[in-house]
Amino acid sequence: SRMYAGLGGDALGWGIDNDANIGIQPMFFVRRTTGNVGVGTNNPTQLLDVYKTSNDAVIKTRTTAAGAYFEADSAAAAGYYGLKLSSGGTGKWFVGSYNSANFQIKDGTISGGAERFTIQDSTGNIGVSQVNPLKQLDVVGNILVRPTTTTTLHSSGCLLYTSDAADEE
Repeated sequence: SRMYAGLGGDALGWGIDNDANIGIQPMFFVRRTTGNVGVGTNNPTQLLDVYKTSNDAVIKTRTTAAGAYFEADSAAAAGYYGLKLSSGGTGKWFVGSYNSANFQIKDGTISGGAERFTIQDSTGNIGVSQVNPLKQLDVVGNILVRPTTTTTLHSSGCLLYTSDAADEE
């Protein structure tokens, strides 16, 4: 088996491939004008662009000892970091922090998605459909609690739930 290295894509960058067609769909490609790195593409549009023409493009971080991490670090004090999940270029979910110190899970785009889950940075309070949770758990909307056994705890601040077969779905 041979490896080829050289200019690819009409000298638009430098690539490595297992055949002489480095500029077509290289294993590794660095675009000369931007420094963007492509794995499986000769047209990387981001700092690192991984492209696969079949199912399951996976990026893996491994170690033989402790500590395999992914780190997203933003210099902005308000917090702009996270993981964007898209389908066909359309934002579906966002997990992280956008213009906030809080941890957020959003349904939709980063800046315009509905905030479904929030952990408030300053208090640790959790909000479900509540962007500014006032208590340890602040839920907007109905909740369903299903016990595994009947509980009869009676104490200040406790939720008393008694199972009634007629109420179960």
